Amino acid sequence: MSTRLMLKDVRLAYGHGLWTKSKPPKADASAKEKYRVAFILPKTHKQLPEIRKAIMEEMTAKFGARAAAVLKLAEAGQKSCLRDGDTKEGEGFEGNMFIAANSETRPSVFDGMRNPVTSDDGIVYSGCYVNASIDIYAFDNVSKGNSAGLRGVQFLRKGDAFGGGAPADESEFDEIGVAEEGGDDLTA
Repeated sequence: MSTRLMLKDVRLAYGHGLWTKSKPPKADASAKEKYRVAFILPKTHKQLPEIRKAIMEEMTAKFGARAAAVLKLAEAGQKSCLRDGDTKEGEGFEGNMFIAANSETRPSVFDGMRNPVTSDDGIVYSGCYVNASIDIYAFDNVSKGNSAGLRGVQFLRKGDAFGGGAPADESEFDEIGVAEEGGDDLTA
């Protein structure tokens, strides 16, 4: 079972994880490589109650009357997809909440007009704002907790790039026209 959510207006962290698989930090050799990102949202984000409700519903479906106690332990052990950004090192996390999301299959990535984009397009990057489709689910395997399945993102608006990794915008360049035939204005 899982609960599908569309997160609105969240900031993308680890945007390279939309196109490149990796193992989680501090993982052992048996860990699976997955597409991994984080969605940063203010502690006042209007969807936080909805996210918390979905997590609790999934935990209750999996653990019954023990759900609240299992969730408390999961949160303490970083086994919950919704986390306090003050516990995470990295640009943009402090003072915010974040949702860690992952997938074994490549997520869909779209621009604002729902056209597919790739990493080479430079439209979706770490620090931009997106809408994100995720599935919240509870797990009980080696440990107990909840996770967010990464389904896809849609570019919403620009934001300051984390780590200065945003590509240059065309407005940064002067319009120089086309070089005349036989001449090379760039080497003159």
